[in-house]
Amino acid sequence: MEPQLTPGAVAAVSAHADGNGTLQPVLQVVDVRMVNNAKNPSAERFRMVLSDGEHTMQSMLATAENARVRDGSIQKGSIVHLLECTCSTIQSRRIIIVIKLDVLQSECAIIGNPRPYEMRNQPNEQGTNIPANAAQANTGTYSSGPGLLGSPAASRPAQVANNVPYSGSYGGYHGTVVPPIAPAVESVPNVASGVTYGTTSAHNTMNAGMTQSNLQQRSLNSHPNQRFAVPSMAGGSGAPGNTYGQPAQSFYQQPPPGHMNRTPVSKNDAYRLVPLAQLNPYLDKWTIKVRVTAKTDLRFYNNARGAGKVFSFDLLDEQRGEIRATCFNTQADQFFNLIEVDKVYLISKGSLKPAQKKFNSLNHEYEISLDSRTSIEVCADDDSNIPRQQYNFRKISEIENIEKDAILDLIGIVTSVGPSVTFIRKDGVETQRRTLELKDMSGRSVQLTLWGKLCVAEGNQLQSLCDSGLNPVLALKGARVTDYSGRSVSSAGSTQLKIDPEIPEAESLRRWYATGGKTAACVSLSVVSMGGTCVRKSIAQIKDENLGQLEKPDFITVKAAISHLIADNFCYPACTIDVNGRMCNKKVTDNGDGTWRCDKCDQSLPNCEYRYVLNGQIQDHSGVTNFTAFEDAAKVMIGHSGHELNNISVEDSERFAEILQAARWQQFLFTLKVKEEIYNDAPQVKCNITKAEKLDPAIESSYLLGVINGLLQDDTGSPSGAQGAMAYNAGISNTGAGRSVPTSNSAYTTNLSGPRYGESANQLAQQESTYTGVTTPVSAARNVQQTCVSCGSSGHNVQNCPAGTYRQQAAASAASSYGTSQPRNGLCFKCNQPGHFANSCPLLAPAPQQQQQYRSGGAPSGGYGRQQPYVGATNY
Repeated sequence: MEPQLTPGAVAAVSAHADGNGTLQPVLQVVDVRMVNNAKNPSAERFRMVLSDGEHTMQSMLATAENARVRDGSIQKGSIVHLLECTCSTIQSRRIIIVIKLDVLQSECAIIGNPRPYEMRNQPNEQGTNIPANAAQANTGTYSSGPGLLGSPAASRPAQVANNVPYSGSYGGYHGTVVPPIAPAVESVPNVASGVTYGTTSAHNTMNAGMTQSNLQQRSLNSHPNQRFAVPSMAGGSGAPGNTYGQPAQSFYQQPPPGHMNRTPVSKNDAYRLVPLAQLNPYLDKWTIKVRVTAKTDLRFYNNARGAGKVFSFDLLDEQRGEIRATCFNTQADQFFNLIEVDKVYLISKGSLKPAQKKFNSLNHEYEISLDSRTSIEVCADDDSNIPRQQYNFRKISEIENIEKDAILDLIGIVTSVGPSVTFIRKDGVETQRRTLELKDMSGRSVQLTLWGKLCVAEGNQLQSLCDSGLNPVLALKGARVTDYSGRSVSSAGSTQLKIDPEIPEAESLRRWYATGGKTAACVSLSVVSMGGTCVRKSIAQIKDENLGQLEKPDFITVKAAISHLIADNFCYPACTIDVNGRMCNKKVTDNGDGTWRCDKCDQSLPNCEYRYVLNGQIQDHSGVTNFTAFEDAAKVMIGHSGHELNNISVEDSERFAEILQAARWQQFLFTLKVKEEIYNDAPQVKCNITKAEKLDPAIESSYLLGVINGLLQDDTGSPSGAQGAMAYNAGISNTGAGRSVPTSNSAYTTNLSGPRYGESANQLAQQESTYTGVTTPVSAARNVQQTCVSCGSSGHNVQNCPAGTYRQQAAASAASSYGTSQPRNGLCFKCNQPGHFANSCPLLAPAPQQQQQYRSGGAPSGGYGRQQPYVGATNY
C-alpha cells in the first residue's frame, strides 16, 4: 500500500511561531527546483513543495542537504521525514525551512489531491489553535518519540491493511501508529525569572506550571487494534509518552497559552535563545548566548567602494556550536572595545551570509554580519556550561596531504624557538616574525611561524621555557597551512595560542615526550637552517640548480664575504612623509629651489633622507655573484646608514674610501632573494640581499657540528628511499639563539638545520670539502675500518663509492622531498660524472681569467665568476 503521511502536518507547522521547530512530520515532495541567486550565482539552493496529502506548502532546503537532491535521493514524489525544521514568514508567505531530514522512500506516486494551504490566522509567538482537520484521527503509520511532537517513523510500502500493526523496523525503530500531531507549546517565562529559554515539554505536555486537571484529554480507544511504541535511547522500543489505553493530552480545546497564569511578556521584549547550529538566513528573530573564543585586530582596508575598517570574532555556545561574527565600519567602532575574548554575551539580530571557507574553518555554513539592528549585551555571570574553547586537532603528519591555505587546529611539543625578527610586509607595514618547531606523536615535526603580537608575549614566553630546558605543549586554534619551505604552518589574524593547556590531548603529549618521545626519530615537513627558514647553499648552487627560474623567487642563505663594492650611486634621495606609521621611502626629485617632490605622495617636502641601493659582489669558497642591498641589509654590512655615508662621501672622500675598504672581506650570513628577470631582452638572475647577519662563531660551530654529525651517520648507514632523503631528527635541544642542535647519538639522527635536507648524496660529499677544506674519509677520524653502505666493499665510503648507485638513489629520492632546491640526478652537468659539482669538475678546470675592471658608476656584469683577485682604484 502507499505510505502514510502525517495528516494536518502542513497546517500544524504553519501555525507554529517562527522558529518553533518542534514538529517532525512525514511529508511528500510534490516538486523540487533549483533557486537562482543573482547576487551569488555559485550558491546552490533548492526549493521544495511539501504535501501532507491534503495541503501543500513551499519550503527551502538547507544547503547541507543539497547532496540528496544531486544524487537523486530527493525527487518529485519522495517521502521525507523532517527531523529539524522551522517555519518563517517571508514576504507575507509562510515558508518551511528544512534543516535536516531523512528520505524514507525516493520514488512514489503523488498521494491524494493536495491543494495549497491558505493561512487563516497569523501565528503568534505563544502558539495558536490548530484547524479542525488536524485533529482528525488517522490509521496511518507514524510514531512519536520523547521530546518530539508527532515524530513519524518510516512507513513501508509493503505494509498491509491500515488497521494491522506493522511489525517491521526502520533504522532500528519499530513501526507504530499514533494520533495526528498537535502543536507543542514552548516555555517562554519572564526574562527576569532566570529559567532556561528555548525548553520544550517532553511528552506533548504544556508548561510544568499547568496542572494536569487543566488539560483536556482525548482517548484513542476508537482504534483498539493499534499500538504505538516510543523508541528508547538504546534503540529499541521503550515506554511511550501516551500509549494506547491511556488518554493523550490535547491542546485543541485549550485557551491560548497567553491566558496562562503567569507574568505577561511583551512580544517585542521577549527573546528566545537559539542554538548556533540552528541559525540560518530565514530566522527573523533570534538571540544567542555565546562565549567569544577569538578576536582579530581592527583592520583598515581600501577598495573600489572606498576606505573602511573591519574586525571579526568567533563564538561558541553551550551545545558546542561555532560561528564567526564580522563587524564593518560603524559597527566595528561600536563593538570593538565591547567584545573581549572569554566573555559571555547575548547577541540578537544580524544578517547571516554563507561562510567563506577559505578564511573560516568553523563548523558552520553561515557567518553573522552585525548591522544597525544588532544588540549585544554582556552577561554578568560566566556561564560554566559554555566551554572556553573547542578544538578539532589534526596530526602533524596529516599536513602533508592538506591543501595550501587550509585552516586547522594543531597541538604539539615545542622543540625549538627562533629569535623575533622585523619583517616588512607588502603594504609597507613593519611587523614581527618568529619561527619555532612543533613535534607530535605522529613521527613528524613542522615549522610554525608566528606574526605580529604573538611574537612578543607568547613568543617570549615560549623562548624562555625552551631556554630553561622545558619543552611546553602548544595548542593552536585556526592556524593556516602554507607551502613556504616545504610544508609549514603560520598564524593568521584570528589564531589563538594556548601554552600548556589543561586538556587530555596535552597530557597525552607530555607523557609521551617524557617516556621516550624526546629522543624518538621524527621527520620534518619543513626546511630549516641556521639562517632562519631558508636553505643554506653555496653561491655555485644558484647556477647549478637553476634557482630563481620558477614563478616564485627562491630564498636561500649563504655564508659569504663582501669582495667588491661599487662606490658610485650607492644611495638615492627618499621621501620622508609618514604613510601608515612608516616612511614612504619612494625616490624624490630635486625641484631646484631646495625642496624635493614625491610623485607617489604628490607633495613637496623641504628635506629628504638618503637610503642605500648598494651594488657589489659577494664570494664564498665556490664562486662569486652580484648583489643589490637596500637600507636595512646594507646598514649592517657597512656599519653606517645611507644618509650618514652620503654625508661622509661629500665631506671627506678619504674616510669614505676607508669605510668601504673596511667592509670588504667581512663574513656575513646573507639571505638572498633569487629571481630571474628580463633585462635588455636577456634573462638575468638577480640576487637581492634581504637580510645580512654578522657571523656568530658559537652558532656557526653548532651548525657545523650538525653537518659533521650528518656525515658520520651517512657512513654508518642512512634510511633509504623517500624517507632517506628527508632529514631525521631525534632529540632537539635549544641553544641560546634558538637553533636546533642534535642531542642524540642515534645512527639515524641528523640535524634538521643542516644543508642535507633535499640534497643528493654527491652534494653532501661536496659539503665535506666545503667545511673542512679537504675531503677526508669520515671513518678515518673514528679509527675504524671503512665499509661502504652502498656496495658493501671496504676501503672507501659512500661518498667516493665508484659504483655511485647510492648517490643516484639518494638524488632521486631527494627530488621528491620538500625543499626550495631542485637537485639534479647526482651527476656533474659538465662531465656527466658523479661525486662533484660542475664548479669543481677536475676534467674542465677553468683557465685563469683576468677580473673585469668595473667602471665608476657601472653595474657589475657577469653573474657568477670564481675566486679571483680584484683591482681598481675607485671600486671597493
